[in-house]
Amino acid sequence: MSVDDVWTLNSQSSTQWDGLRHAGYDKERMFYNGVTMDDVAGPNASSVNGVHNMAKKGIVGRGVLLDFEAWRKKTGKYPDFDPFGTHGITAQDLKDIAEAQGVTFRHGDILLYRTGLFEKLDKMSAEEKAITTTRSAPWKFAGLEQTEEMLEFLWSNQFAAAASDQPALEMYPHLPILNNQQEGYKIRLHEVLLAGWGCPIGEFFHLEELAKHCSSIGRYTFFFTSEPCNVIGGVASPPNVLAIF
Repeated sequence: MSVDDVWTLNSQSSTQWDGLRHAGYDKERMFYNGVTMDDVAGPNASSVNGVHNMAKKGIVGRGVLLDFEAWRKKTGKYPDFDPFGTHGITAQDLKDIAEAQGVTFRHGDILLYRTGLFEKLDKMSAEEKAITTTRSAPWKFAGLEQTEEMLEFLWSNQFAAAASDQPALEMYPHLPILNNQQEGYKIRLHEVLLAGWGCPIGEFFHLEELAKHCSSIGRYTFFFTSEPCNVIGGVASPPNVLAIF
């Protein structure tokens, strides 16, 4: 006896790494290393910047979890925080969480932060889940604040990759749009991390069990290993992650 199955999925619809073909600089119309949309999706498109390059050696290093949700509850900060509402997590927040957890960053760390999105989702009724997950735009999500201070924090710590339990890593809608500035956003972390730095972005990472384990042992660093799918020219990929203590 034997059984086969067929997988058909949009790589942006669940836990994933955003690869370097996912987002480019809008104004300059450039992806990482000057790759253009014609290189990615034109008549003479190639596999340049595809996730198969990430699959060759994987994404491996020291993982660091910053548990924003646990920290805000313990400190009483942001009492009205909603992971399904627009909220910008600041660079100072991340620094304060690291200090509270006894974490010192190292060159090449893989940064993970938890907002409790899945904790809230798990507590919803089936009807509430359906409404929340199928609602029409404009969507609202908590995430990293789109500021020069956040970029300085990410760059100065030289993170090799960054991921969260949120669907966009960064807050949405973007700050200037929230402030009714019609010219649109000034900073989008996807542009800078992916197209500028070549830094993979992880989204929808389910961090609940990891957070519980880290809390129970009092350690928020671990060996992180991820092998993206070897899809030639792929835009994104399930992460296939393990945290090893």
